[in-house]
Amino acid sequence: MAEGSSVQDHVLMVIDLITRLGQLGFVMDGELNQDLILQSLPESFSQFVMNYHMNKLNSSLSELLNMLKIVESDIKKDKAPLLKGGINKRKKGKKTSGQSTCFHCGKASHWKRNCKVYLATVKTGANNAPKGLLVHGGRLLLVQESVDQPVLDKHVLHPHLP
Repeated sequence: MAEGSSVQDHVLMVIDLITRLGQLGFVMDGELNQDLILQSLPESFSQFVMNYHMNKLNSSLSELLNMLKIVESDIKKDKAPLLKGGINKRKKGKKTSGQSTCFHCGKASHWKRNCKVYLATVKTGANNAPKGLLVHGGRLLLVQESVDQPVLDKHVLHPHLP
């Protein structure tokens, strides 16, 4: 198909050729018929062809013709050729009013990752390390003072021991 010629005339011609091949005993399945039509389209339909394959659409030849006519009209209007009824994209996240508040100190104009108070506590955090259970080297350890010096608790490993 030449760029700028009618997609309807082209697709109807290809459908007629597919029908003639079927009458001669060379029957092709629906997917091969669709691929034959899609591969014969000019470069301006490349975005549609990619979307058609990515969404794994399986339509009849008349449905494919209707979709291609819609894309052709969009191309003539200088719009991007998109697949109608495709994937809806939603915007994620909350809308902010422009002011951000630190979750650590509660002051405006910075985030927790940039908070000087939070960063100071993180630097001294080794001394205030949480106490509890730690898995280290395949062993379950009880942390009493710091992560650097864990104390093995035999009751955690073997609850039946005194």
